[in-house]
Amino acid sequence: MKESIWESYGYTISFLPLSIENLDSLQQLNISEVGLIEFPSTFGNLPSLTSLNVWRNNLTDDSFPESMNNLVQLYGLSLDGNQLTRFPDFIQYTSNSMQIIYFGYGYWGTGNQIEYFPEWWADTEFTNLIGLDLSNNYLKELPESLSVTPLGNLDLAFWNNHLTSLDGVDWLCDYANNGSVIYLQDNYI
Repeated sequence: MKESIWESYGYTISFLPLSIENLDSLQQLNISEVGLIEFPSTFGNLPSLTSLNVWRNNLTDDSFPESMNNLVQLYGLSLDGNQLTRFPDFIQYTSNSMQIIYFGYGYWGTGNQIEYFPEWWADTEFTNLIGLDLSNNYLKELPESLSVTPLGNLDLAFWNNHLTSLDGVDWLCDYANNGSVIYLQDNYI
């Protein structure tokens, strides 16, 4: 099967068409830096979508329709450089396949305005996660637990946030001792 990819550099696309659901073999979608405001209600009807890059757009917490809960094959997600104050709920439904999540990008200095991890985070297991970047956000605390299997070879980037303490986040040591790389610079610890 030929891989289907759609990229949109150099265009202004505030809204995607409802008919995007007709691209049922679409695997990778890169609509970064185009001014996207929201996803259409039909967006979750893309059964083959595995990678979604939507960095540096105009997405807010209300930009994600409930249909996105159906994107259970998604393994790569980049939402850095938007106006998000919380994690979109659809991530909890794709946690078993998710490998890379970017809500910030440390090197470029792009992020969002996320302060806290969602309540559902504590009950969600990420069985394939290898990278989580929340750099350049407003994180005030890290979650009390992080359920990623296996513990090693995980890159966690929390630099340039508002963290003041690491009390109660003993899991950081467990991950570091098992080979994970954790970035915590430029906080208030």
